[in-house]
Amino acid sequence: MRRARGGIRRRWRLRDIWFAIGAILLVLWIMFITVSTVTMFALDRQSRESMQGVLDFGSSKLESRLRQIENFLTVTLVSDDKFGMLRNTSLSYADNLRQVARQMDSYGQYFPDFSGIFFYEPSRDILINKQWNDISAYSMTYVTRRMEIRTRMKTLCIGEEQERAIGEWTIENIDNKWTAFYIYYHQGQYLGVYVSLDGIWNRIIDLEGVAGFEESGLTDRDGYELTGDKERTFGLESSSYWEEGRRYLQLTEKIDGFPAAIVTLVPRQQLRGNWMIWWTGLIVLAVLSGLFLVYLLLTLQRVLFAPLSELNRQMKTFSEGNLDTHITKLVGCQEVRELSGTFNEMTGQIHDMKIENYEKKLEEQETFLKYLQIQKNPHFFLNMLNVIYSLAASGNVAQIRTITLELIKHVRYVLSVEKPLVPLLQELEFTHNYLEIQRIRFPYEIKMEEEGFTEEIMQISVPPLLLQTFVENAVKYALSREDTLRIHLEAEYRDNVLTLRISDSGPGFPETMLEELNISGTVSADARGEHIGIHNVLSRMKLLYGSAYGYHFTNLPTEGAQVELILPQQV
Repeated sequence: MRRARGGIRRRWRLRDIWFAIGAILLVLWIMFITVSTVTMFALDRQSRESMQGVLDFGSSKLESRLRQIENFLTVTLVSDDKFGMLRNTSLSYADNLRQVARQMDSYGQYFPDFSGIFFYEPSRDILINKQWNDISAYSMTYVTRRMEIRTRMKTLCIGEEQERAIGEWTIENIDNKWTAFYIYYHQGQYLGVYVSLDGIWNRIIDLEGVAGFEESGLTDRDGYELTGDKERTFGLESSSYWEEGRRYLQLTEKIDGFPAAIVTLVPRQQLRGNWMIWWTGLIVLAVLSGLFLVYLLLTLQRVLFAPLSELNRQMKTFSEGNLDTHITKLVGCQEVRELSGTFNEMTGQIHDMKIENYEKKLEEQETFLKYLQIQKNPHFFLNMLNVIYSLAASGNVAQIRTITLELIKHVRYVLSVEKPLVPLLQELEFTHNYLEIQRIRFPYEIKMEEEGFTEEIMQISVPPLLLQTFVENAVKYALSREDTLRIHLEAEYRDNVLTLRISDSGPGFPETMLEELNISGTVSADARGEHIGIHNVLSRMKLLYGSAYGYHFTNLPTEGAQVELILPQQV
């Protein structure tokens, strides 16, 4: 076996190539789907990050505005002389209070986005409230709401809630209106601002015009919505929100230093926008490419691999000896069809050539068989003529008549055999005829025993002169004056195989001859023609049965030789 360097070279089959092509195309298809999907999610993530950036900007804008308010209140209450005079003297307190009120009226121009500002001095229980936004929310016409916000201002400046409200932004519900407060305290005075959360959303953050944002608003730190008309609670750690069967992308941004968070809802469909069209197109393209992949593999199987596999199968069948192999239907691509047609032409030509060669070989075998049969006859006939001449010289007319009759039977059988095989019955009768002639020829006792020759076995065909040859060999080498020659014939038929055993009571085979017979399957005839009968029998068996026949030569443990011939029933 030839091997490549480094290991055994793999032999690819058509099925392996088909699977390899399919695997490569499938990998490419999966890579296409994977890259497209990753790109889609990357674009989706980029869109979310862009929208989150808008929230970051709104949050930063509000945080910056809140820091300005906090700094302004601190500087004003600590450094403004008008507030200082209210703390340091009781003279002209009313005039100073009017100046503070007028000063507070001017603050609206600095913070137009807030609802208002208030001053409270608990020692005299004086509360000054200046409002320039959200008039309808906190105006005099809404007496209850106005009184509630006034009460809430005072409550935040004194009592238990003072520690929570001073210096921190707080959110209060004023008659179902969520309002943010910031209060600064200095030397017994409180200065604070307030603004409705709707005002913060509309005047400072203002995300209504951002494309893709369907709903936005402020929530407290627990996710409860503080702006708008809906009462909803959001999970601030979640990124998805469902409402009325619709799915939203939830974007959340907490505001530093302010007890609220910005929450925006973006419809998933709207988030992707035109990308959904691209995504749908991608899915359609993936399905079409998958169908094309399947169609391509099936087409390759139909026009290339299946015809080549059929051609390969027919070639193997032809190589196994089936000369009638023929591709009945030429399919596949043009090249495969031409290859199949060429194969049919080639097999037809080889079929004709092999039949012609087979017929010639049969003629040669028949000629050679006839030659082998004729080759032995002259030798036997010369011996018989010598016997008749001796009998005539002695004047034994009766034996001449008997031997002449047996010789006529013998010659008639030999001349009538034209086929390479005859029934075992005829061969056995011919062997009896030969022994009768030998009993007349030699005045010695010859006995032959037969075993297993049933009617069924007697109809089996065997080569002519088969038994007679080995019986003649026993007579030639085992016959003696002193002892009776015993010849034993045995027939056995099993599994469509006929086994014949011929044994005698003679001296047996010489060791050199026995070794030659069993090893080489033949024995050479010398110049005098010795052993030509065995040589002819083995040659004819080889021609007729090929490798299917068998034989075995041996010497019996007691005395004599034995020949075992194994012949199949059908040639």
